[in-house]
Amino acid sequence: MNVDDIQIYVWKISESPEELAALLGNQSFYRQVQQKFKPLSRQQEAMIEQILIEKHFNSHEVVLSHKQNGMPYVRNRLSNISISHTKGWVAVAFSEKSHYGIDIETIQSRHRVDGISEYFMTSREMPVNAQALPLYKLVLWCAKESIFKSQMDGVANHMKDFFIPPFVFRPEGNFPAFILSQHGDGKVSVRYFCNQDYILTVAQITSSCGNSDAGEVVGE
Repeated sequence: MNVDDIQIYVWKISESPEELAALLGNQSFYRQVQQKFKPLSRQQEAMIEQILIEKHFNSHEVVLSHKQNGMPYVRNRLSNISISHTKGWVAVAFSEKSHYGIDIETIQSRHRVDGISEYFMTSREMPVNAQALPLYKLVLWCAKESIFKSQMDGVANHMKDFFIPPFVFRPEGNFPAFILSQHGDGKVSVRYFCNQDYILTVAQITSSCGNSDAGEVVGE
């Protein structure tokens, strides 16, 4: 899947850790994963991340690392990476863009997200078509997670710092979002994809904080 110049891989987890290990070019990585993670699900996710990285760069030498703030990066590569997991799925994205993020959530997650919506939604973000409310909330949750990953610089640290004006929910679409902070407002473009299994969102910052017309939109 491609969104602009962002290449996204989505993997449904069905293999055992041993089966995934056989797909690795770097066989020592499996031993490292076993030592680092006890849950099998986390071992599977880590190996799928590495498999996709090796596939994307066509190299067994590439290694995933993380900055102090938790942001992932690939050593010795210019490409920027964004990663998301949900139950049974892994999504990994690559791009030379530096300000983007992805998130994936299973459709079943809508029940959990509905119960915590007051912590990440405001009354101004309620949907235009109320019948789509459960999935609408899940899209907003995913969108705000991906926005957070797109700007891991501490400018905004709370889900309610991201404002998403109401939009008409469809199985696939896009909408603007805004980062509200003491440094000014930033504008974000969000694409979303919904199928019977999961929702995937891709957030790209289009203007940095202090350079946006978000105030006009938020005030509508």
